Amino acid sequence: MAELEQAVKKIDAKLRMLKFTTEEVPRIREKKELKVLKRLQKDLEKQLDGVHEQKCIISLPTIQGSQPAKIHPFYEKLSTNAQALETMGKIQEINGYVRVTLDKLPDIRADLVRLDDNWQEWGFPHMLESLRK
Repeated sequence: MAELEQAVKKIDAKLRMLKFTTEEVPRIREKKELKVLKRLQKDLEKQLDGVHEQKCIISLPTIQGSQPAKIHPFYEKLSTNAQALETMGKIQEINGYVRVTLDKLPDIRADLVRLDDNWQEWGFPHMLESLRK
C-alpha cells in the first residue's frame, strides 16, 4: 500500500509539473525570443558602430592643388572620423583605404610619402601624422 501511495504522489507531482509547464510555455518562449532579439540587436549595433565614420572617410572629395585652405578641411574631417574609429577600436577595419585616401590628394601625395619607403603599409594614424606636418 505504501508503494502505491508513493507512486500516486510521484504521478501527482509530475501532473502538477506538467500543468505548470503547459501554462508557462508561452511566457518562456516569449522570454527566449526576447533574449534572442536583444542579442541580435546588440550584434547589429556592434556591426554598425563606426559605419558613419567609415562612410565619411571613404566619401572625402578629391582635393586639387596644394593650398592649405583646401587641404585643412580635408585633414580635419579625416582626423575627426579616424579618431572616432580608433576610439571604437574599428580603425583596423578601414586602414586598407589609406592608399585610396592618399589618391584623393594627388598634388601633395608624392610629398607625403617620399620620406617613408614603407608608406604602402601606413594606417590612418601614420597618414594623418604625415599630412599634419
